[in-house]
Amino acid sequence: MKRGLITWDKTELPPSAFEKRLATVRAELARKDLPALVVYTDVWRSNQGRYLANFMPYWNRALLVIPVDRAPILLCGLSPRVYPWIKSVTIIDDIRPNMNLSKLRAEMGWTRIGVLDLPLLPYDLAIDNLTNVRWDAIHPEPDEAELNMYRTAAKMAREAVSDKNFVGR
Repeated sequence: MKRGLITWDKTELPPSAFEKRLATVRAELARKDLPALVVYTDVWRSNQGRYLANFMPYWNRALLVIPVDRAPILLCGLSPRVYPWIKSVTIIDDIRPNMNLSKLRAEMGWTRIGVLDLPLLPYDLAIDNLTNVRWDAIHPEPDEAELNMYRTAAKMAREAVSDKNFVGR
């Protein structure tokens, strides 16, 4: 849940949840014969990045890149001074200080890649040979970790609304 300063409670959302989610993404990439998936994320569109890597940018934007055969990579416009914090609240270890997807593609030898919800990718980030991957292909239904988060949020909301100090103000 977004609660101001973000920390990661690994008992509430265990790292194993992300392993399962990434396995689903990688299976879809293999099915489409794609070497990687790019997920655009910003403060307004952070749910997919949060779901896949527990990353949410503060007033900036980033590209979460999920290769089929290695750990996720984050290309971001955030200052390197926040990289230790990013690593503490996400599953991401490889953070790069720019959003140059063309450079990463050249480095990895990728000729085409998948982009989650390609029609929503900002025009200034578009490059050739991108393939659309729909959100429902990698997130067909909530997993148990997600359902537990919903349950916790609903419980907190019920408690806040039923609080006698809150009612009637």
